[in-house]
Amino acid sequence: MCKSIPLLLWLYALTACDDGAMATTKSMGRSKKLIALASIIVLAAGVGASSILGMAPRGVPSPTYTHRQPILDDLVTVEAGSYQYYEFAIPEEASNNAAVQGKFSSEGSEIYDSDIVVTIIPKQSLASLQEGKGFEAYYFSGKVSSGNVDAKIPGSGTVYIVLDNRFSSSSDKAVSAVFELAY
Repeated sequence: MCKSIPLLLWLYALTACDDGAMATTKSMGRSKKLIALASIIVLAAGVGASSILGMAPRGVPSPTYTHRQPILDDLVTVEAGSYQYYEFAIPEEASNNAAVQGKFSSEGSEIYDSDIVVTIIPKQSLASLQEGKGFEAYYFSGKVSSGNVDAKIPGSGTVYIVLDNRFSSSSDKAVSAVFELAY
């Protein structure tokens, strides 16, 4: 006979008993079922509330940025089959505590084709990107019509934001882009 049933294992509807037998929800008393159900609801509500409120796990501090520098705040036309890039520098004092933050949205000249690819890359990756080879990226959106960016940038040096429409042979893109360097 079971003397106690651990509530978390009840989720699997089986618990071990001290005599080696297995208890199922059928062998649980009504009060134990209600306690188990209430515990699950409280646990689920706690997890859901922390997700909704955006509570970060303990021990993982969010970076604190004291400087903000605009990189790009414009409506840019990227022609079909082409790309545009914007160069900026990560200062030495920002090394290991820098991020590119912002948002973008794209509209195409054809209704069904409004995607753009946004990439943030270090200087040494620009030639590879231009040649269509593999490259290192701090951020890569894939083909999307909008997005929010919070890309951590390790170290200092020259970095590029690339608005890439090479995949589209017929649709120019109007891209609204707002990016800033935070450190």
